[in-house]
Amino acid sequence: MALHERDIHADDDDPAQPPWSAPIDHDVFTDGCPACEAARAAISMEFDLRQCSLRLWVAGWSPIELLDEVVRTTGLARSRDFMVQVLLVDDSHRSDQARTPEWTARIDALRAMTGISDVADGWFVRWAVANRCSVESECIANGTLRTLYDLLDPQVAA
Repeated sequence: MALHERDIHADDDDPAQPPWSAPIDHDVFTDGCPACEAARAAISMEFDLRQCSLRLWVAGWSPIELLDEVVRTTGLARSRDFMVQVLLVDDSHRSDQARTPEWTARIDALRAMTGISDVADGWFVRWAVANRCSVESECIANGTLRTLYDLLDPQVAA
C-alpha cells in the first residue's frame, strides 16, 4: 500500500490514518507525487549523512577535523553548523558502549557551543524548512555530503 506525503505528517492519534513505516522504506511513497519524491530525497540525504559520519568516526576522524574539512572544502562557514547537526544526530543514535570519552567530550562541547538540540528523525526536513529551502541551504547540504564521500574514498575525489 502506497502512502501519500500527507499521511507521513498525520496525527498519530488518528486511527483513520495508516501507520508510518520505517523511515528508509521507499516503497511507501506514491510514485510520481512531487511531495513524495521530495520526502524520499530528504530521507535519503539524512540517512547518507549519518552513515558517512559513522564511517568517518570508525576511520579515526575527530569531530573537529570533520568540521574544519567541511568548511575548507565547501567554502561556506554555515556548513560548519550543518556538520555539527550531522554529528549530534549521529551521536544520538550511538549506544553508550560505542562512545569514547574523547568523542563524548567533543560532542558535548559542540552541543554547548551551538545549542543544537534537534536530533530526532526528520531533522533534515526541519533544517531545510527553517532555512527556507534556499539555494544556499542546498549547497550546504550537498557540499557537506560530497565532502564526506570524498573523505571516505579519496581516490574517487582525485
